[in-house]
Order: sequence, then C-alpha cells, then structure tokens
Amino acid sequence: MRLTAYANQTKPLIDYYGARGLLRTVDASQPVGQVTAALVEAIEQRDQMASGKDGGPAIA
Repeated sequence: MRLTAYANQTKPLIDYYGARGLLRTVDASQPVGQVTAALVEAIEQRDQMASGKDGGPAIA
C-alpha cells in the first residue's frame, strides 16, 4: 500500500521537479544538525533562484 502510494503520488513529483532542475534532496539519515544545515542551504538556494540573485532569471 505505501509503495503504491509512493509510485502514484510522490514519484511523479520527484520526476517533474527533477527534470526541471528544481529538486533538492537531503539525506535525512544524518545527525539532526547536518540535516538542518542541508535544509537551510536548500531553502537559501531556492530563495536566491526565486529572486534572480543567482545570475539566472527570477522564478515567478
């Protein structure tokens, strides 16, 4: 049941955002501090992309 839900609901989103270069993955098996740091970094990178500060076009 859980794998079916993953295949039907999650995997398509991973493929969609991955194909557009918008997917960020975080290894959640690491210690909490490392996971938190990786999440903060991913969010900051997303914010820079959204504002156009990374040199690329702003994301609407």
